[in-house]
Amino acid sequence: MCGIAGIVGPTNRMSIRMMCDAIGHRGPDASDIFEDDKVNLAMTRLSIVGGDAPVILKDGPCIVFNGEIYNYKELRLNLEREGYVFQTKTDTEVVLQLYKRDGVSCFKQLKGMFALAICDTDAIVLARDRLGIKPLYVARTPNGFIFASEIKAILLSGLIEPELDETAMADQFLLRMVAGHRTFFKGISLFPEGHFQKINVMGALTMDEAKPYFVRFAERREQTFAKSVDVLISRLEDAVKTHMAADTEIGLALSGGVDSSLLAGLARHHLGGQLRTFAVADSAKNPDFIQAREVARHLGTKHREQIIDFDTYLATVSEVVATEERPSSLFILPVLMLSRLVSSSVKACLHGEGADEVFGGYREYVDRRNRLVGYNERLERARQLNLPVSIEALTTIRRQTQTQPVEDYLEGIFDLNLRDQLQERHLLPVDKCGMACGVEYRVPYLDDEFFAEASTLPLDHLVRYDLGLGKRVLKHAFLKILGPQLLDTVIRAKLGAPSAGTQSIRRFDQLCSEVLPDHFPKHLEYAHHFSQPRDALMFEMFYDQFIEHKGAPSERKPVLEHLREHAQDRYSRMRLSEMTASIV
Repeated sequence: MCGIAGIVGPTNRMSIRMMCDAIGHRGPDASDIFEDDKVNLAMTRLSIVGGDAPVILKDGPCIVFNGEIYNYKELRLNLEREGYVFQTKTDTEVVLQLYKRDGVSCFKQLKGMFALAICDTDAIVLARDRLGIKPLYVARTPNGFIFASEIKAILLSGLIEPELDETAMADQFLLRMVAGHRTFFKGISLFPEGHFQKINVMGALTMDEAKPYFVRFAERREQTFAKSVDVLISRLEDAVKTHMAADTEIGLALSGGVDSSLLAGLARHHLGGQLRTFAVADSAKNPDFIQAREVARHLGTKHREQIIDFDTYLATVSEVVATEERPSSLFILPVLMLSRLVSSSVKACLHGEGADEVFGGYREYVDRRNRLVGYNERLERARQLNLPVSIEALTTIRRQTQTQPVEDYLEGIFDLNLRDQLQERHLLPVDKCGMACGVEYRVPYLDDEFFAEASTLPLDHLVRYDLGLGKRVLKHAFLKILGPQLLDTVIRAKLGAPSAGTQSIRRFDQLCSEVLPDHFPKHLEYAHHFSQPRDALMFEMFYDQFIEHKGAPSERKPVLEHLREHAQDRYSRMRLSEMTASIV
């Protein structure tokens, strides 16, 4: 697992070195830079597979790579049979050798999570995994092209001036996420998942359109429910085993719900009694936290847990903004704290992300009004304010209606949730939180072969809309693997990851309400986007960190300093002083 960055076109050496430093947390074990007249590449490395291998591979074509290829041993064996000689044990070199043989068609053969750049004699080729597990951001510069695993690396190169994207702001207001591949920075976009792109560097720099190598479509087949359960178990066992392959120990984030508990059961079976599990919450009474402990006890894992106290919560807010690279809702803060806990024991960790999207675990799968009411209210408000909402955001809403047949509605929700929502709300934040602490999260529910199989299951094996039942086949698989002793895990309503910080976020909301002046956020240019003072404060912190200071760590201010600047009356200053004293 690594961080990658690159500049295509003329530049100075300082720019690529600044980019490398900016993503150093993604690969604390090693780093390397490749420089020539047309292309400059940087890569940082977290050693999980391959030991002390070179960071940037430069055997002919040059590659920088972020991710894991789970079928690399099989691919390598085939290449060796054809006479290819390898210098390292890494999956990175397998990708490079495969590219030498097959060109851009090699990406279809890769099973795993990745973002990469290959520099050949006349071009550089970018590619990203099928479902968008690993991030890659791109932008045009005055003299060329730039890319990186994180936005802050692009900004700190000095080649792009940060400018807020108002359409992204409007989409966030409407959908509670950014639509398409837009970011909050004008001119910087998320490279599309399942695509590759060729940038020609011979002569004048030209760019081909990004082209898909993977199309996410599968026909649902007819089979018995019992067969679906058996197939799911078999494929998930394979996925867990595959995702636990590494030269280092693999842990598991245990949330106390069906998804992570099922992974824990399968992983423990694979390892024996050596599995390490981790959980965090801001209250010992959090139901998910309590259930995670019960699951760990039942499975006999080496369980570590941590209570997030409010002082630590406040001290982490600024880091969360820096990690997410967008105005934060703070729902991801517990994941950052979890990543710190995990990093003290292991470098890689299984995570249950993707199961809700693949199997229909959200409320909207059984209640089509769940989203539409909020969408319609905000859409009317957006029209009144004349917000520059994107076509992609409007299309998202139009695809969800009250009049569709249930099957059409469900297929549409599955498709939508596996696109923007999966990446924006889940994969990207989780990846960034993990890598901020030097932890690689692996997501077996999005394993290529497992996902391909799950996508063909009959729709009513996933969701019974008439019964209000989601994740039907997954819950039956859970009971078949783990038994009735953990029935409570299946039948209880899991609160979800954001609930791990519910108590703290309420206290923080109260603090903002007491400290911030009455006119806040009315003085802000985008005040109409914010429903409460906390949202406005998070936007202000984001703007200060990234638009004003390009994400530079040295310019990052604690949340209490932002509050202090706004505390005007005697009461608010006194309230803040009490809080500050408790932290110091």
